[in-house]
Amino acid sequence: MNDRFSKTLPARAPSPPARRSAKPHRTTALYVLPGALTVSLLAGWLSVLAGSNLPTAALTGGGAFAGAAGLLLSVAHHAAEKRK
Repeated sequence: MNDRFSKTLPARAPSPPARRSAKPHRTTALYVLPGALTVSLLAGWLSVLAGSNLPTAALTGGGAFAGAAGLLLSVAHHAAEKRK
């Protein structure tokens, strides 16, 4: 019989320490959502002033909301990581 298969496996590497959950907290959402809503309303309003029709302005505002919410949540997450 081949001897290389009968050797024991090396010990496992220790698992990394448990991390805190990455989901946003309620207070973070209370700051992020009004900021993103403000950005989206301004973007939609500027779109209407530039001559776009209302459906296009609504889509512009929705895109601005999604982008601003993602950016602000990312900034809040990284700021919380720096505080640790």
